[in-house]
Amino acid sequence: MADQIAEYADFFSFGTNDLTQTGVGISRDDAENGFLTQYVTSKVLERNPFESIDVDGVGQLVEIGVAKGRSVKPRLKAGVCGEHGGDPDSVEFFQSVGLDYVSCSPYRVPIARFAAAKAVLKQRGLIFSEGCVPASSRAGTHVFHEFRMLEKCPEPLQRSPVPSV
Repeated sequence: MADQIAEYADFFSFGTNDLTQTGVGISRDDAENGFLTQYVTSKVLERNPFESIDVDGVGQLVEIGVAKGRSVKPRLKAGVCGEHGGDPDSVEFFQSVGLDYVSCSPYRVPIARFAAAKAVLKQRGLIFSEGCVPASSRAGTHVFHEFRMLEKCPEPLQRSPVPSV
């Protein structure tokens, strides 16, 4: 159906909270005020699906929707709105499936921006593991010093001059 909608749409914005309630089949209010904490504690669920996207379930719905929409309109803008837009793991997933933006509550914007930048660098092979940057990397090295602080990397960063604007 996403391909049919794309014929008339300028963009797709997935409301991940509502999509999670529909895809998982539980009400967020009922779950978070009741059984969900026990499900996570007992490992029935790995994580709270309203805090971090369920990649194999709801995430696949987003991925399918984007793919079908772009099969009709290749330049279709697509993104998400909701709390998942401020979760670093979710942002990394959204980057991997080609979303153009995430929207989240104001207090999560700095986290979302950092997670988006990190996801792009990781996707481009400029971060090998959590926060590690290859020493041979030259482009925009000044940006990588921030990531260096995340963990000790096995190889040292090489400094290069910051390009002038």
